[in-house]
Amino acid sequence: MKQRIFRYNTRLVSLALWGSVFVPRALYAGLTIENPLTYNTFREVIDSVIGYLMSIVVPIGIIMILYAAFLYMTAGGNEQKVNTAHQTFLWGLIGIAIVLIGKGIVLIVCDFVGASSCL
Repeated sequence: MKQRIFRYNTRLVSLALWGSVFVPRALYAGLTIENPLTYNTFREVIDSVIGYLMSIVVPIGIIMILYAAFLYMTAGGNEQKVNTAHQTFLWGLIGIAIVLIGKGIVLIVCDFVGASSCL
């Protein structure tokens, strides 16, 4: 057991020594990593994500509301179908409301913090 620990520690020390030789060379090599994103700030990333979500969720919510209207018209007085149409309509509205509230919260936080431009 002691030999294993000794070998492990020996490898660790030699790795640290070799690392101390090569790391400064890598640091002064002038390596640069370019930003793969087209955004420069975190706010721009959040703006893009919110815009993307709105472009997906709002049309889906509208389609759900139209589908709920179709279900209401074709229910024919059946309580179960009317209840399904009501639930579909409700969840479509909730989805749209969540996205709009999310954008509103971002605007409120930006106003509270005093950001000059937001979304």
